[in-house]
Amino acid sequence: MKFFLVALCAAFVLSLSGCSLADGQNADKDSRTWFVFGTLATVTVVGDDRKTVQDALDADFERLCEIEKIFSYTDPESELSRLNAAAPSGEPITVSEELFSLIQEGLRYSEETGGAFDITLGALIDLWGVDGDNPRVPSRGEIESLLPYIGYENVILDAENRTVAFSNKHVKIHLGGIAKGYAAQRLALADNVNSVIADLGGDIVFAGEPPNKTAWRIGIADPANPGGIVMTLKLPREDGCTAIMTSGTYQRFFERDGKRYHHILDPKTGYPASSGIVSATVMMTRGSGAEADALATAIIVEGEEFARERVEQAVLITDDGEIIMIGVTDVVYD
Repeated sequence: MKFFLVALCAAFVLSLSGCSLADGQNADKDSRTWFVFGTLATVTVVGDDRKTVQDALDADFERLCEIEKIFSYTDPESELSRLNAAAPSGEPITVSEELFSLIQEGLRYSEETGGAFDITLGALIDLWGVDGDNPRVPSRGEIESLLPYIGYENVILDAENRTVAFSNKHVKIHLGGIAKGYAAQRLALADNVNSVIADLGGDIVFAGEPPNKTAWRIGIADPANPGGIVMTLKLPREDGCTAIMTSGTYQRFFERDGKRYHHILDPKTGYPASSGIVSATVMMTRGSGAEADALATAIIVEGEEFARERVEQAVLITDDGEIIMIGVTDVVYD
C-alpha cells in the first residue's frame, strides 16, 4: 500500500527576492534545506554580510538536529522515544527541561481544545501506521480497544521534580502536532540578523524586516493542485515573530479500495477527521508557533465553528473547495 506525502514546502510562497533591502542597504541572503521531522525544512536568512548569514545557518542546522534528537517520535534514540518506552512502567521519568516544557505546553493545548488536539495519540498513530511506509486500515475492534486508554488526562507531570508518568501502559506521547511549530519559532528568534524565515514542511515562522519593508507575502496552498496556491496574503511586520501554521488532510494520505485515508486522526473516534475542512492555516502574531500548530490541527478535527470561536486569523478550505477567511482582509487571489 502506497503512502503519499505531498511536498509540503509548496504550502507557502514567500516573497524574498533579491539580495538587497528596499532602502538600499547592502545585505546578503541565503537559504538551506534539510530533511528533519520527516519533512523538508528550509531556513532563509537575510543579514548584513555573508559571514553573518552563513554563521546563522550553521547554528540553525545544529539547533534543528538538537531539537529533533529530543522530540522525534520515529527515532528510537530520541529522548521522547526513550520516555515512551520507559513511562508505561508507571514510574515517574525525569526528562530534560526542554522536553518537559513542550509536553506541558502540549497538555495545555489539549485541554484548551477539549481534546481535539491531543498529544497522547501515539498508540493510534502506530495502529494506523501513518508515520511509516506501510499504513493500514485497522479494524473497528482494534481502534475501540485503544480509545479508552487515549487522552491527555493520562499524562502525569511533576513540575518540581521535572518528571513524566503515564496512568496506563497504552499511553504514548506524539508531539508531531506542535514540534515543528516550536522548532520553527526557535530558529526564527535565535538568529541576530535582519530577517529569518523558518519553514518546516509548510509550518512557517518569520521574524525581522520584510524584504520590501512593508509586508510579508504568504501564498496559501491549493489542496486540489499540489504546488499551486489559491491566494496570497499580505501580513505586516510585527515585533517578535509571526507564526503561519497549516494542517491539511491532503499532506499525508494513503488509499485503499478507492477510499482515501489521511493522517490527522480524531481523538474521539480514532479515525481520520471528517469535519469537512481539508486545510486550516492559522496566523498568530507575537504568539507561539506551537500553539498555532495545535490550533490548526484541532480545526481539521472540529471544523469551522470551532475555528471561529478559537482563532483571530485563519484561512480554511473545505472539501468542496470553499475558502473561509476569519479575520483576514489583505488578500490577492491567484
